[in-house]
Amino acid sequence: MDLSSHVSSKELFALNAQTSTPVTSLLLDNADVCRSDCDSQMLITFTFTEAVRLSAVAFITTEGEEPTVMKLWLDKREIAFEDVERTKPSADVPARELEKMRSGAAFQLPLSKFPPCNSVTVFLDAEGKDTVALSRLVFFGSTMQCTDISKSVFSNFA
Repeated sequence: MDLSSHVSSKELFALNAQTSTPVTSLLLDNADVCRSDCDSQMLITFTFTEAVRLSAVAFITTEGEEPTVMKLWLDKREIAFEDVERTKPSADVPARELEKMRSGAAFQLPLSKFPPCNSVTVFLDAEGKDTVALSRLVFFGSTMQCTDISKSVFSNFA
């Protein structure tokens, strides 16, 4: 399931993003582009309205400004640019997977490294380019409310 409706737009923020397009545009199917401001890097933090289990991530980008590096951290809202190389990410998306994502494919996240979380911070870099840009960033997964085992069909077998 697309988790966009479970992102708190009040707590969604980006470091090094141009102010002309709000970062909340990443949650919508529109033509707006969220672009880095002064170089090819951007950090975006998504906070969810409830705990979620992430299973995949996908993006739509502008040709020539697509990310060549994508790293994700769970529940690390305080990550800053100087922490990117020092802090082990929950996922470091391989370049071949980013290439597939540019063609519309979703990247399946390693479930063993993605326990339920309340936020995800994404680092993007379009190495060698002036800016990095996205027009949509989508997380797929489930809310923990949807995975309440006490409501399973097996709860009748006590």
